Amino acid sequence: AELRSPVYAIDLLGYGKSSKPPGVLYGQELWAWEISTFLSEVVTSTPAFLVGHGLGAYACMEAAATNPEGVAGLAVMAPSARYGVLNPSGLDAFWLRWGFVAQQLGEQLLRKFSGPAAVRETLRSRYADPTKVDESVVAALAEPWVDPRAAAAGKFVFASLYTADAGPTWEDLISEEEVGYCGPLLAVWGDKDEENLVDDLQVLRGLQPKMQQTVVDAGHYPFHEKAEEVNQALASWVRTHSGKGTDFPIPYRARYQRLPLDWNTLKRLL
Repeated sequence: AELRSPVYAIDLLGYGKSSKPPGVLYGQELWAWEISTFLSEVVTSTPAFLVGHGLGAYACMEAAATNPEGVAGLAVMAPSARYGVLNPSGLDAFWLRWGFVAQQLGEQLLRKFSGPAAVRETLRSRYADPTKVDESVVAALAEPWVDPRAAAAGKFVFASLYTADAGPTWEDLISEEEVGYCGPLLAVWGDKDEENLVDDLQVLRGLQPKMQQTVVDAGHYPFHEKAEEVNQALASWVRTHSGKGTDFPIPYRARYQRLPLDWNTLKRLL
């Protein structure tokens, strides 16, 4: 609002108030497609600035990497899936994909967000200042799962985090040395985030040294605990890069190996 530009808040498919169709392969490919499609079909004033948190930040990273021409800037808040693994354990273990195991873990994860009491307890453990967990926040997260149909679909959605194959790593998505997103990047973190550690900032900076960062006195949800500080950082960053388009370099390093042109090589290629 401060910048007098339209702002869209998207609930990724399967989460919040979005649709939760069963039988869908939930994962970063679906969510990156959702974001890219929204940009091309709804946001007419592209390129746009993408802002995401947690898994949403990871989905924005993939959307920006696959469609850099439509993105004026990318802001990530405590992005997850450092190695492309969507489930909270961060383990890419085959046994987590077993139907029964994934179902049990998915239901356990759903219970943390499917009722006011559980949501309140979960949030308080992730906030640096638990007093910031007010009833409006609890209601906003718990309400979408009240409908029995949504709760039934939620079991499948959360189980999908465990059954999904590992996606691209941060190095695949953010880099100055290979194909991927290399435009304006802002990272926002809470210095008391125990879920996605602030040390991961150094990983992103190693991938893109020109990255800007904002660290605030908060836990896993800096945009709520320190809303004013985070909003000011976002507004300042957007102002800096507005109107510049996407005329930034997209470095490329060939991902192939030069082979000697001889008969054996030709036979391998034919």
